Amino acid sequence: MTLEEKVSQMMNRAPAIPRLDIPEYDWWNDGEDPYLTSRLGVEFVKGLQGNDPKYLKVVATPKHYAVHSGPEPERHRFDAAAAERDMRETYLPAFRATVTEARAASVMCAYNRTNGEPCCANKHLLDDILRGEWGFNGYVVSDCGAIDDIYLRHHFVKTAKRHQRSLSKEAQTLSAAILTKHWFMQ
Repeated sequence: MTLEEKVSQMMNRAPAIPRLDIPEYDWWNDGEDPYLTSRLGVEFVKGLQGNDPKYLKVVATPKHYAVHSGPEPERHRFDAAAAERDMRETYLPAFRATVTEARAASVMCAYNRTNGEPCCANKHLLDDILRGEWGFNGYVVSDCGAIDDIYLRHHFVKTAKRHQRSLSKEAQTLSAAILTKHWFMQ
C-alpha cells in the first residue's frame, strides 16, 4: 500500500483500492463495542467533570442520545427503527454507564427520530429510560437545529405551539425564548 493509499484509508469514507481487493468503506457507520464504549465513556466523563463533590471542572455531555444511526445526510429526517432489545444491548449501554456510573451532568439528544419520535422529544428515551430508570436529573441539551427538526423536518407536531408543548419541561425552559422569538415574532 502506498503512503497516499494508507492516508486515504484513515478518512471516514475510505476509497476502494482495487489492486489490493480492498472495498470502499464508510467508517462513520461502523459498529462500536457497547462494553468498550461504556468503559471509555465513563472515564472520559469522570476526567472532564473531576471528582470534587461540590464543583464540576466542566459539564460533560455524552451525545447523541440515542440510536444516532442511519445515513448521515438524512440525520435531520431519519427514523431509526430499533427493537427494545437492540436499544438496550447496543445503543444505550454507553449512555447508561456515563449517566449512572460517571454521573454525567448533561446529555445531548440526537437529531433523528427513534421508533417514530424525534429523540429530543422522545418520551420513552427521555422520561422512561433516562430520567425514570437511570435517575438522571441533569440537563438534556439539543444539537444545532435538533429542536427545530421536531416541527420543521420530522413533522412530529402540526403547529409551533404544539411543538413547544411536545418538549420536556427542562427543554422548554432552555428553548422557550428561542422558540418564542423564532416562531411567534415573525
